Amino acid sequence: MKKILTLFFVLFLLTGFPVFAAENTENFVRSNRFWILFSLVLVIILLFVTYYLHQKQKKAENEKRKYQNDYTVLKQKLTLLTQNRDDTIRRRITEMENERNQLIENLKSMEKTLETGKLSGQRNALLMTRISNTLRTNLNDILGFSTLMGNEFALSEDTELFEYNENIKKSGEALLHLLNNIIDISKIESNSFQLNESACDIGEITRKLIDKFTPMAEIKGLQLVYQEAKTPVFSADNQAVQHILTNLIDNAIRYTEKGFIKISHTFQNNEIVWRVKDTGIGIDKAFLPDIFEPFRQQTLGYSKNTFQGAGLGLPLVKNMLRIMGGRIEIESEKAVGTTVTVYFPFKKFTPQKAESEKKKRIRPNSPAPSSSLSPKGKHILIMDEDKLESMLIKKILSETNVTLYDNMYSPQEWIAQIIKQEEPIDLLILDMDFSGKNQGPAFWQELKKQFAVLGKIPVLALSADTDKQSREKALQAGFSEYLQKPFRKNDLISVINSLLSA
Repeated sequence: MKKILTLFFVLFLLTGFPVFAAENTENFVRSNRFWILFSLVLVIILLFVTYYLHQKQKKAENEKRKYQNDYTVLKQKLTLLTQNRDDTIRRRITEMENERNQLIENLKSMEKTLETGKLSGQRNALLMTRISNTLRTNLNDILGFSTLMGNEFALSEDTELFEYNENIKKSGEALLHLLNNIIDISKIESNSFQLNESACDIGEITRKLIDKFTPMAEIKGLQLVYQEAKTPVFSADNQAVQHILTNLIDNAIRYTEKGFIKISHTFQNNEIVWRVKDTGIGIDKAFLPDIFEPFRQQTLGYSKNTFQGAGLGLPLVKNMLRIMGGRIEIESEKAVGTTVTVYFPFKKFTPQKAESEKKKRIRPNSPAPSSSLSPKGKHILIMDEDKLESMLIKKILSETNVTLYDNMYSPQEWIAQIIKQEEPIDLLILDMDFSGKNQGPAFWQELKKQFAVLGKIPVLALSADTDKQSREKALQAGFSEYLQKPFRKNDLISVINSLLSA
């Protein structure tokens, strides 16, 4: 501002110089009018400029103060935000640490729960195995003695007792069928169901099942029709396929009171198609969506006791087919009949060298049935801690010289009894569960070490184990043949004939 006033004073002196120079002249006013006006205009301009610059400076100072105030406010806000940020970070870190600790605790709890679940699953599996083995052993006794009694009642022509005995036998077979279903479903649910694929002939399996179920169908007055067609051998689990077809044929006979049951199979669209059609009670359309739910049975229009069953057959079939890569379709109309179609994926069977060698080493699992023992006067040693089972086998083998050892308390007592045996032993029948769970193979190895002569005789292993590998394990352990409980009289006799005549 001082510079502007100084500039104004200098200009005033310059514009006023002609005035001082001509003050003694009479014509001063007239001659210097221009300079006076110019000076006034210049003064006005300078005043305006001075005012404008002053206002601008004032405005700049106000803006400066405003910016300073804004800067102070922003700085305060930044400080506050920094403090809040630090507090937020510290709080979030604390929350995350708490969450991490909680997750660690939850993980430990889950691991503990999982471990408990595993132990519980193992205990349940062990319990199921023990229950299964016990039930199979008891069912073996029931079915075996009922068969023997049925023969006696037939010989004595006691119709009433024969009928009673047949009912006992049917009940035992129904329990066995239910037990097999429960075991397989439990394996599927625990993801322990394993497929053991080999050459599978659907025609051969179907013919065997028809031979098995024909008596049951004839009792109900049903005609069992088989429309055989040539189908290729494919790779599949024979036991699983047989179990699937068994359930479907059993259902067809169970729920059909009159008419026929037609079974057929074909090969089409790279699938093995197997079909069973019956003229039974059919399935109501309202129930069809729930047909594959476990323990669900149709009760629309029927008494609960009219058609007995646990409702496990179809759910088991569907799950087995799912694991095998197949599927099932059901067409049914109430009071008209049901058609069930199953589709097995066709996998070409390619026998390997190891498979061929194993077949040469292992005898067939299902020898030709026989009703009587061919070799007479043979000495068969039965080593079984189950007294009823030993009595059953002894009764079946009554045509031979049977030595029976049971109710021994230790393997040493069994060995002592063998030492006392004067006659040569032609065949040994040994329970796989002898002297504890699956201790039969170990005991057999001990026997062979002490009695070299035993290593030269055939040995038949009996077991209630449902593991698909149990037979192969028994054969690898040195047993000559394996028979699963419950076994039929003809199966036992046929196996013994095969072993003694080899």
